[in-house]
Amino acid sequence: MFLILATGYIRLYAESTILDHYLFDQLYWR
Repeated sequence: MFLILATGYIRLYAESTILDHYLFDQLYWR
């Protein structure tokens, strides 16, 4: 159960981080 929660949290964190970098790059290159 803990492993499932851990992987879900890491996955959510990774997606949010990638999204932040993508938005930052879009604003930076604009």
